[in-house]
Amino acid sequence: MWFAENISWRQFRRSLGAFSAIVCKDGSTVWAEDASGKTIASGEAGVDDAEVIQAANDHIADIGGGVLRIRRGIYYPTTFLELSDYVSVSGEGFCSVLQFPDLPLLVKMGDYSHLSGLKIAGKIDPLPDPLRQKFLAGNHCIIEKLWIDSSGYGIETAGKKNVAITNVILTNIKDNRNWAAAIHSGGDAENIFIRHFYIEGCARGIEIDASPKNIFVEHGYLKDVKQYAGDGDAFSIDVHSHDDQGGADNIVYRDIVLQNCHGFTAVQTGTGNQTSDYPRNIKFENITLINPIVSCRIRARGISLKHIKIIQENSVNGIEIQRGSRKILIEDFEIDELHGDSYAIKVPHPDTEDLTIRDCKIIVSSDHETSGHLLYFYGCEGPTKIENVAIINARGWSAIGLLTCKNVVVKGCKIYVDETNPANYGIWVNANNVIVENNRIFGAPTTGSITVRESAKNVVVTKNIAEKKIYIRNTVENVGVFENVVLGENIIVESGATNVRVYKNIGYLTENSGTETFSGDGSTTDFEIGAHGLVVTDPSKIVVKVTPVSQDAINASPCVGYVDPADNTKIRVKFASAPASGTGNVKITWEAQVIS
Repeated sequence: MWFAENISWRQFRRSLGAFSAIVCKDGSTVWAEDASGKTIASGEAGVDDAEVIQAANDHIADIGGGVLRIRRGIYYPTTFLELSDYVSVSGEGFCSVLQFPDLPLLVKMGDYSHLSGLKIAGKIDPLPDPLRQKFLAGNHCIIEKLWIDSSGYGIETAGKKNVAITNVILTNIKDNRNWAAAIHSGGDAENIFIRHFYIEGCARGIEIDASPKNIFVEHGYLKDVKQYAGDGDAFSIDVHSHDDQGGADNIVYRDIVLQNCHGFTAVQTGTGNQTSDYPRNIKFENITLINPIVSCRIRARGISLKHIKIIQENSVNGIEIQRGSRKILIEDFEIDELHGDSYAIKVPHPDTEDLTIRDCKIIVSSDHETSGHLLYFYGCEGPTKIENVAIINARGWSAIGLLTCKNVVVKGCKIYVDETNPANYGIWVNANNVIVENNRIFGAPTTGSITVRESAKNVVVTKNIAEKKIYIRNTVENVGVFENVVLGENIIVESGATNVRVYKNIGYLTENSGTETFSGDGSTTDFEIGAHGLVVTDPSKIVVKVTPVSQDAINASPCVGYVDPADNTKIRVKFASAPASGTGNVKITWEAQVIS
């Protein structure tokens, strides 16, 4: 009884606090004592460590629960430790080390327990087979101040309820298939809280799959979480589900930094025929990605991405939204900078509904070389809202590209076109039921600030400011272009476009009106009104309407307005009879309008 010989019981209690049993070791012996100093078990250090720790646990279980203290030292369990219900384990920080060989399980916690102040190490040389060396949490338990290092798996909470994991470190969690997760929650797990963690050098970071609910993960840092071996996907922070397993519900990731990691994921990995199989009510908030390895992927129904920032030096895509997604919100998303041939946001498949992207900022690097769209939307069923997005140094095919989408609003965006290698277009529309409103395109895209093309139908382009032309191409139908400010080239409407209305645009006048007063002489019936100011001068494309106002003008009517054949920039009025003589006695109002 080491404590009875070397230190008084009272002094010991003051230094370590209350316990029900304690495990200690010296150079050759490992032993356990109860609270009174009575030996529970003893054996050879490095050989009998597991048996002694297990005996101490069993003693506490026999008395209805309590605290097991593990004194500082390196222990070498050769079998897994099965902790009983109501047994809590406390070490002396990372000076209390449990060093395991390659086993299917390392530690299995009981329910209603508390584990803290330990370092647990496994064996990863050679890399173990998948799903070995797990640390299994219990129900209604707390895990804190724990370091798991060099193990084939981390903390498993699948199927558990009410687990708190806080102030933990997980490093070098790897296997030979890249399935090893630092922390995993799956099955029907519920109410799992993970806070204040550091994860480095792992195949997967935090993996949530199948149908758990109420999982909250916050205040963490992940570094170098990537594919190390095998063909398994690498996850940094993740939610995913499979067919016929249900989908995760109410998952929150918040205040997390990912450095040199795979992007975050929230995906349905199967066919997705059942709505219940999709992750839903998912939140990623205040997530910073530093030099991500691959893009972030979303295939979920009910997810918000808020305050996401990507800082990168390599050519990596931003966020990809995959088929079947519904109710997606991306807010305050920032990329600094976009390199190579990468995109910022991409919806590459049809069957995506209810997508909102707002208050985002995309900075494009000078080495960006894409021939595609920086924000690309294909086949979205809508409603899709793209609002208040700033794209700086836009290059490639377009800043915002809409292809075969329906029910889209692009509003309040600011696009700054790169000066040395400008994008072909600012906003590129080949979609139906689209409103492009109150956007500003700075600089000069090589082809046009806004283009409506191919099979687009039912498109309104209004209240935008464009420094280059607005281009309405052949084969489009039902397009209104009005109340825009065109600072550079004209609005161009190709001859094959059908039912296009262009009016009240500043810098491209298609409608004009005014008032004019003449002096009658009793013989003249034809008077010059003056310049119509319209963008075209072809008389066949201009309609002039004149309305008499003064009594002498009314008496001489009807009157007809027309384009001056001698000077097509001007219009005239002709009365049926000569107005009476007088000074300023013939007053009219006029309207001139371009027709297609």
